[in-house]
Amino acid sequence: MAEINTSATKPSRGRVRRPIRIDFTPMVDLGFLLITFFVFTTSLTRPKGLNLVEPMDGPPIDVGFSSVLTVIPSGGEKLFYYFGEITEALAKGAWGFTSYSETEGIGKIIREKQADMERKKAGSRKDLMLLIKPVETTRLQYIVNMLDEAFINGVTRYTILDVSASEMDLIRSKNIQLH
Repeated sequence: MAEINTSATKPSRGRVRRPIRIDFTPMVDLGFLLITFFVFTTSLTRPKGLNLVEPMDGPPIDVGFSSVLTVIPSGGEKLFYYFGEITEALAKGAWGFTSYSETEGIGKIIREKQADMERKKAGSRKDLMLLIKPVETTRLQYIVNMLDEAFINGVTRYTILDVSASEMDLIRSKNIQLH
């Protein structure tokens, strides 16, 4: 409880002046009660993990080249992509470079491919198979960015593979620089 100390001092003009001493013990108790309340009622940020879609057990599923989009994240912020099988894609010009931008980059390419598949009745949006093939200089951040784009655009069929030597030879034969 608050306490006022009334010990006498020298009088000034006929009145006795007494110093006031306030006990702050209850205020400190209240402060600790508030701190305890907020510690117990506050939820801390929970770590978030990336949910990967894992295949079910069973035989492998054949995927047609018309539903395949292959992305090769290079060492920088750009991506090389092609549709279907690489020799046909390079011959037909069904390849290109893009960025990680959701509106104008790989997100747009994925959505266009999904819409094209629905228009051609080649399957639904969910049938798109995304092949992510990082090169040696690709940072982990760019692979995670690709997995994020797959999640954002509802791609449930994707895999991470190594770029084959024959694939790299074909890309180099067209003078395509990946970095």
